[in-house]
Amino acid sequence: ILDWLTTFDYQSRHNELSRVHAPNTGSWFLKSDAFNSWMGHPNPGSKARPSNVLWCNGVPGSGKSVMMATAIKHITESNRDPTTGVAYFYYDYKTKASSRDIISCLLKQLCTHQPKVPRAVQQLYDRYKEDEMSGSMETLKVKPGPETGELFAALFDVASEFKRTLLCIDGLDECAPEFQEGMLEVIRRLMKVPKCRLLVTSRAEETYQELFRGKLSIQIEAASEDVHAYVRFVLTTHPELRDLVDEHLEIRIAECLSERANGLFLFVYLSMQGLFEQTSVSELKNALEEMPATLDDVYNGILQRIRDQSSSKSRLAMRIFMWLSYCEQPLTIFELQHAIAVDPVLDADDIDPDRIPPARFFEDVCMDLVSIDKDRHLVLLAHASLSQYLTSLRHSLFPRGLKNLAYSILTYLHYTEFASGPCKDSAALRKRLERYPLAMYAARYWGDHVIDYWQGRVPKGIMEFLDSPLKTAAFVQIMYASSSQDFGPMREYPKNVSGLHLAAYFGIQRAVRLILQGDDDTQCAQLIDSWGRTPLHSAMAANLGFEEIVKILYVRGTNLDSRDPESDMTALHYASKAGRTSMVKLLLVNGSNVTLRDPKGRTALFFAAERGDEATLRVLTEYGAEIEARNIEGKTALFECAQKGNVAGEVAQLLIQSGVEVDLQDEDPEHRTALTYAVEAGKVQVAEFLISQHARVDARSARGRTPLFWAIRGGNVEAVRLLLDHGAEVNCIDNSHTSPLVYAVQKGHAPVVKLLLERGA
Repeated sequence: ILDWLTTFDYQSRHNELSRVHAPNTGSWFLKSDAFNSWMGHPNPGSKARPSNVLWCNGVPGSGKSVMMATAIKHITESNRDPTTGVAYFYYDYKTKASSRDIISCLLKQLCTHQPKVPRAVQQLYDRYKEDEMSGSMETLKVKPGPETGELFAALFDVASEFKRTLLCIDGLDECAPEFQEGMLEVIRRLMKVPKCRLLVTSRAEETYQELFRGKLSIQIEAASEDVHAYVRFVLTTHPELRDLVDEHLEIRIAECLSERANGLFLFVYLSMQGLFEQTSVSELKNALEEMPATLDDVYNGILQRIRDQSSSKSRLAMRIFMWLSYCEQPLTIFELQHAIAVDPVLDADDIDPDRIPPARFFEDVCMDLVSIDKDRHLVLLAHASLSQYLTSLRHSLFPRGLKNLAYSILTYLHYTEFASGPCKDSAALRKRLERYPLAMYAARYWGDHVIDYWQGRVPKGIMEFLDSPLKTAAFVQIMYASSSQDFGPMREYPKNVSGLHLAAYFGIQRAVRLILQGDDDTQCAQLIDSWGRTPLHSAMAANLGFEEIVKILYVRGTNLDSRDPESDMTALHYASKAGRTSMVKLLLVNGSNVTLRDPKGRTALFFAAERGDEATLRVLTEYGAEIEARNIEGKTALFECAQKGNVAGEVAQLLIQSGVEVDLQDEDPEHRTALTYAVEAGKVQVAEFLISQHARVDARSARGRTPLFWAIRGGNVEAVRLLLDHGAEVNCIDNSHTSPLVYAVQKGHAPVVKLLLERGA
């Protein structure tokens, strides 16, 4: 059941960071007033006020991730209390993890602290056990399992079973842009979970300063004592350098590094690597005098030393850097070996195994600017700052980089192995992927590399590939294969996927036009795969807003209201859900039905409301969207707005101005109003707006509960305060003769109890 929740590997990054942690470093943080106040054990005389949140901020390269690993190790080793739950997640610059991925990982870890699967998780599993929760291609999932809100509710329930829960999230600023807003909302909600303590690291950007305003914070930087401890550790483990350095020179090295580092521990680490090359005391002293001033200068120096190696080593290193700076996802050791070995000129039918370089050379020729994650078998750039450095210079460092990657991938698609079509069973597929490890990357990203290099043009080789049913079927099968190492049973995948489906999925306009040039273009545009999906569904599944593709398909006779058989959603649903306003308008202008519903009874309007997407909402209402349409739970779009907390002053206002009744009750057995959902979720801004539109603060649900009860249930002090400030009755009684005060005591919300007593309860 826990593997069903997620197969996301959250442990490897922690293990990797723990390994690079130098002894006797980071103790200043573990002894700090801020950390110990957050842990609930304040230092004697500490001025740090108690807080359930500790924000650790610092510039890139300051050592935040290693410090997080140090803190987590300290927490787990010093705490053996089974009533304390501990869970963590590390972002990194290449991993695109959604808020759903994070919640699933945290939930899975908390479950491992329990003697049996918690009831909330068991119920989710029983409801969705046929669905796939994990896998790297979100848009390819057939049955996506529980929604993020359901997973969060389960996390809330499981966390509540502990006396306290410690959640640690590292590198929040490295969250992919498309998931950033959703993750910020998760953080806001986690900060309100009772008995939950949250430790977060990120850069000190304005977004996070606002998010953590009023919370405990501490700046992470390379402290002088840590630099001295690290230098001592390096000298101890490198006797060839120790022989050159006496006590006075050791102090001088540490002081010089502290002064130049400007708080960057990465600067210290890389500069020490440069000192290893010195062969005399005199050279060491000169190296200290000529030490670079910035991190970019350090990278420039290392890159020059890499180029000064033998031509074969230098060439290998630069090809490694080229692939790692242009690739769409982290590459495994085996993928990178094949990527480097592919030769578009020499490889007519197959790769030459004699050109595959041994992985043991990688770290050496790149002078430790790449690292091999031995747990996940990934080859990674040493740090996010190095990725940014190479990305900013890649057009000058690798002027033919886009071309090399595009032709290498195209060559791989045409290897004879794949001309025989898909594999018959799991064993054959496993053997194919072991022999051709780059195939999975090629299957999932060939279209991206085609567009990046050829842009509006399409090479002959791509059209030949799209025109080969056996080759395309082979790679479609691989697209859906599990990327986990144990592989497991072969997943189901759609058969009869045409070249047009693939061209539409990747958004290759020219290829779509060329395929549809024939006399039977109308029939071709309506082709369906074995899952009943047309090329239009493929274009919408990509979630990238391929308006031109949709236009081409519509002109060729595609039915815009055809439903994806698996999700039972139309193109308009997908476009609204993705916030593609221009696509929504294009579909409506060409006749899409705005009233169609998905299996949960939601029209396109619901998806726009969930996102807080005012622009899309306006377009939908202009084309006749029903503003008081109810889903199968009896809720209108206003309820979605209230619960998700999106753009209260704009989206909710637009709905109300269009005629939605602010106190309309849903068809849930409780018969709740939108205000009850807003205050329970802690969406104070939304609640304030609803009250300004005359939402009744003492409106009662089926069990006689006013919005005050629902605010107490959510444990949000500010929501409770808002209702009381607007006249909510503090001593009202529900149908079971329970008062708000008694209810708050039952829920264990001490701050709410205190506020209610202050207001006369």
